[in-house]
Amino acid sequence: MSLVRKSSQVSGLGIGLTQVVVIGILAIATLTPFAARAQEVCGLVATGGSVEYWPCHNQASRPQAQSQPDVWGAIALSPATLLYGTAEKFSSEQAAKNFALKDCARKGAHDCKLAVTVADICVAIAISRREKVAVVSSPTGATNFASGNATLQCQRAGGHSCQIAVSFCADGINHVVNDPATSAPFGRKR
Repeated sequence: MSLVRKSSQVSGLGIGLTQVVVIGILAIATLTPFAARAQEVCGLVATGGSVEYWPCHNQASRPQAQSQPDVWGAIALSPATLLYGTAEKFSSEQAAKNFALKDCARKGAHDCKLAVTVADICVAIAISRREKVAVVSSPTGATNFASGNATLQCQRAGGHSCQIAVSFCADGINHVVNDPATSAPFGRKR
């Protein structure tokens, strides 16, 4: 008791020192969870040579509004002749499909089939004519990625002379990632 009384007398404001300490501890205990959440580490995290996914608990759980595509592109392909038609910079998916099919037929193919439509991204076709293999890449954000993917998929499908026939982005711009470490897909040697 005498220690508490002496602490009370030290403070000139009439508030005991022990009361100030208790208030300070309560404030720190109350604010610590907020500070921890503000600096929370989340997402893909590399620790000790492994990569783990740590979920983000402080993000709002409301769904994000889906944006509508600005531009559409399409590829039509003839399985018999490996002739193809392309469309880019169209404002609707149907218009891009129609143009690609007409472009393929205009080149002389009679069995054109729609291979892919893309919205706001890039795509490529790799063809190995000797083995009659044609592969449309998975849509991606850069033409060099699309081309690398198409070439790799063409080789995996049995093509020995795979060449990129066409590579384009739906918006008509040649988007390229210039990082040499990421320009070739996994498993593919330059």
